[in-house]
Amino acid sequence: MATYQLRALKFGEILDGAFAVYQRHFGVLVGVAAACTGVPTVMNVYMSMVGMESVHPVTLLLWVLLYGVGGLIAAGATIRVISKAYLGLDPELGESIRFALGRMGRIFLSGLAKYLMIGLPWLGAAIVTGILGAVVQDLVLVTLASAAVVVGAVIAMLLLVAGYSVVTQAVVLEDDTSATESLGRSWELTKGFRAKALFLGVVLWVLLSLPIIASSGLAFLSPGLEAPIAGFAGLLQLIIYPVYACAFTLLYYDLRVRKEAFDIEYLGRQLGIGTVAG
Repeated sequence: MATYQLRALKFGEILDGAFAVYQRHFGVLVGVAAACTGVPTVMNVYMSMVGMESVHPVTLLLWVLLYGVGGLIAAGATIRVISKAYLGLDPELGESIRFALGRMGRIFLSGLAKYLMIGLPWLGAAIVTGILGAVVQDLVLVTLASAAVVVGAVIAMLLLVAGYSVVTQAVVLEDDTSATESLGRSWELTKGFRAKALFLGVVLWVLLSLPIIASSGLAFLSPGLEAPIAGFAGLLQLIIYPVYACAFTLLYYDLRVRKEAFDIEYLGRQLGIGTVAG
């Protein structure tokens, strides 16, 4: 019998389920995060200690690349861990990372397309405000119009963030969904539930950012302890990182159960693995 049940979940149940999966498979999930994003996390701690103005541009570029690629691999591997847990199987660190690497091209392209789309409202806002500044001479009018454009861009961005919140899950778990199709797939799945997806992201950000914010405040109040506190904050970020993927994978399951009668057997067939018999 599978360890968990695939069923429609309330908002609180998604959060509870995410932390339950995280706690039960803590070692594998943190192992995935450490293997995939450990090096850029250490680099981030170093750059925080020396100051960004002292960091060589090549080092900064390397950090961006390692963190971006590592984060995508970690997301794919984490989704694999959670899926195997739902099938009643024991997730393995190496197998989960190999699974993600096998889909790296699709994960990367879908992630790139997702963030390009999310960035479009800001590009549009920059163009419009630039035109307003060049054409309209009234400073007050330009300021008010620019503020309205920025507000519109923020609303559009949040809508896109919510609509594309399960892009990675779709491209990882659905073999017949291409990298570009995953955007439309996520958009369709989240239709009618985007407020739920957005609120989930906000709540997770608040819950998981509080310890890091507290560490930063402690570093500010204790000038002689910046190095150990920065190291602790980096380690903390590494440890709590998988919770995001856990929560949004459960949201993806929730949406498919509600809209497509998704079940354990279907999940097993998609992943090419069977469930544990009860």
